Amino acid sequence: MTLSLTTSQQHQRHKVCLYQICLFMLLCLCSLPALARNNSIGVGAQFAQPHGLSVQLPINRWTAFNSSLYYDVRIPTINIHLDQIFFRGSIFYRNLYPYVGYGALMNLHPQSLLTDQGALIARAPFGLELGQQFRAFVELTPSLSVLPALTFKLHSSLGLRFHF
Repeated sequence: MTLSLTTSQQHQRHKVCLYQICLFMLLCLCSLPALARNNSIGVGAQFAQPHGLSVQLPINRWTAFNSSLYYDVRIPTINIHLDQIFFRGSIFYRNLYPYVGYGALMNLHPQSLLTDQGALIARAPFGLELGQQFRAFVELTPSLSVLPALTFKLHSSLGLRFHF
């Protein structure tokens, strides 16, 4: 005698299996060490100015590269920035880390390869990062546009990254 499952029973079985896989993945993510300050890559989002995808690559416990990629819909441009940041020891609260750094932002218009509409901007970010595995951050960045004209701007942003 052979047992055969109906389509609805097979669908139910697949759904239960999918839930079990999702639960297992969630447990694995939550069980990652909370002391992930060393050598943990962070991926997340950054809001305000600039806004977009954000990545943090550690160099050592107190130094990292922050980068973001975003598209500005107000003025159709693609913006890429790369900063090297230096963390200080935790202050006031166990997981609150102030940082300072330097870097550059490249602002590309869609036709910037054919014209000179791009911009090169020097940045000096400073901010606070809070957390271990999920890290929220707030940043204030004085920026000096070098090309095409010399202008000064002050940007601020906040964001959240997941470190693994």
